[in-house]
Amino acid sequence: MAKDQHSRLKSRNKKRKANLVLNSSIAVVLGLIVIVGSIIFFNNDKTNIGSSDNDDEQTLAEQHLASLEPDEALEGKDSDGEEANSLTDNEVDKEEREAQEAANDSATGEDESVNGSWEPIGTTQTGEHVSSYDENSVDWEEKVKAISYATGIEESNMLILFIGNHENSPHKSVGTVSSFDDLDTEYKVYLEWVDQKGWKPVKVEKN
Repeated sequence: MAKDQHSRLKSRNKKRKANLVLNSSIAVVLGLIVIVGSIIFFNNDKTNIGSSDNDDEQTLAEQHLASLEPDEALEGKDSDGEEANSLTDNEVDKEEREAQEAANDSATGEDESVNGSWEPIGTTQTGEHVSSYDENSVDWEEKVKAISYATGIEESNMLILFIGNHENSPHKSVGTVSSFDDLDTEYKVYLEWVDQKGWKPVKVEKN
């Protein structure tokens, strides 16, 4: 009987040790599971918090922009762009004006020219100048010479349509002529008298 009791006690001790080891292992595993789960949960919670903060910041920024007037929202965003647009608008306006002027010239059929190199043609007249529109006078002849000089039409090939006073000034005249080679084209020549130097062309309009 004593031997049997000793065997049973020994068997129970072995079972207890086995159960203790098993329970310890289970406890360790459970502990690891708890730790890992806590870490995962904490990281997820932190990520959610960061995402929520970013969403809140973005929402606030959008609300701020929405509350601004359109001009304020765009102000400072592209100041260089605004300046560039202004310059572009000015260039467009200039082109439109030039196009309009060209259209006006085309509508009237006039081609105006001014030559800064034109000089008085000279004169044989002395004393106080008196403008004359007598076709046999020296002053008339010098007017014709000035018109020929401005238009490039030789006097012998020039058809004089009109020569008269301009702006009621004794020192200004205007003449309209054509070339016998091209009777459809008329030249309107504006003249000014320069003392002791004769008549000077100042402008020619070709029609």
